[in-house]
Amino acid sequence: MLHRPRARGTWLDRGLTRLCEGREHASAYEALKAEFTEEEQVKLTVMINIINGWNRIAVGFGLYVDAATVKAARASAA
Repeated sequence: MLHRPRARGTWLDRGLTRLCEGREHASAYEALKAEFTEEEQVKLTVMINIINGWNRIAVGFGLYVDAATVKAARASAA
């Protein structure tokens, strides 16, 4: 159970999000299979894809706040 968060994060980052860097996809999938049932794999993958889709819509339409802007606003408010 201790490896589940790492397997989930690796699947999110290397398996589904950074597709152009596909060289680590196989190892990310193997880690996922070792820690999650098939049903959990499907549910996790669907949730990650929903979040990635919403993020891409937000970026595409300029509906996001740049992290540097947030950091600067916090610093000036302090």
